[in-house]
Amino acid sequence: MQHRPLAADTAKWRDVSIKDGQITIRGGFNSKGELADSVQYKCADNVTHTFVALHKEAQWFVKGVGGARKGDLKAVNVLTMIRLKASEADYKSINEDPNPAVAGSDSQSSADAADYDPMDAMIALDCVAESVTDVTKTSKKRKVERACVQELQVPTRPQCVGAASPGETTIFVYTPPARKNRVPHLRVDCIPWLLAYAADELACQGVSCGDATSDGTPQKANCAIDNVHVEWNFGSKMWDATFVGGHAQGEFLQFGPRDVTPALLKKLRMLQLANGWYSKSSSSTNKSAAKEYVLIWCKAIHEMRIAEHNAIFQELLARAPKNVDDTNAASSASEGGAEDGDALEADGASDGEALDAVAADVSAAGA
Repeated sequence: MQHRPLAADTAKWRDVSIKDGQITIRGGFNSKGELADSVQYKCADNVTHTFVALHKEAQWFVKGVGGARKGDLKAVNVLTMIRLKASEADYKSINEDPNPAVAGSDSQSSADAADYDPMDAMIALDCVAESVTDVTKTSKKRKVERACVQELQVPTRPQCVGAASPGETTIFVYTPPARKNRVPHLRVDCIPWLLAYAADELACQGVSCGDATSDGTPQKANCAIDNVHVEWNFGSKMWDATFVGGHAQGEFLQFGPRDVTPALLKKLRMLQLANGWYSKSSSSTNKSAAKEYVLIWCKAIHEMRIAEHNAIFQELLARAPKNVDDTNAASSASEGGAEDGDALEADGASDGEALDAVAADVSAAGA
């Protein structure tokens, strides 16, 4: 039984399958399969295993976890976790033979003893001190220069899923010989765990998604905005934001990917809180944009600036009429993303300072 994500929608999930030769990985949310860089390595059990290079922008990884394009996986940190765990055993102490000069002056001939000069003893001590310093320097830890395979214990699920007992899973990581940008490789039978783990991280977007076992447990602030708890609601497919303290305690907000309009996405893109055009946006892009707007909305309430917030965003949340004539629709499509609303350019100048302040605060806090 392969690993599967808990937080992500598994309706389109496929079991992972790997073809020999070119190494084609198909599975997760990728039904077609993509080529992957790989190496074969003979391990200590005298069995040759295949290991896949872990690149965050590799298409088999991006599409397998539900992303659509470069930049969609900002909330996915599983590859960083693997690198950190692998680096813990990437050093060893190397002790070299002591410098012969250290033990080289403990005896003298009787002829030399007759010509003994006290100053010679001082010079000998200086030589010994320099030799000891050289030995200490050569005993420092340095990187291993050979390939190795490590057996690592990692969480089965990310913390954001909120599982009562996440458990641990054993994975095997191959690290190439020492060179610049050493890229860890994961053994092929560990790929299902990797994709399921990353898909849960992408679905939760870095905040706790909760689970059924946490009902009745008091909510705690878990995002960049003080006294605000944000989580993904699997039933309504929307972001739920609850004020758990402060002057707005008990207030509840809800906003989802379906509420993201072309105008709102363009404004968020101007604030560098979203990327991509609305006409080409994916479900994960709109989900991330919805979360960013919820944080801006909560910040306005927390700072009691809701009137200013509504003045900026109220028109952006209103969807355009659907009975648009064919001429306008054709001209909008020909502009390659102009459906986001060219009129926003004029409004962006007047609202820019207030929006820049909001975006800076939200981004700096790691939302």
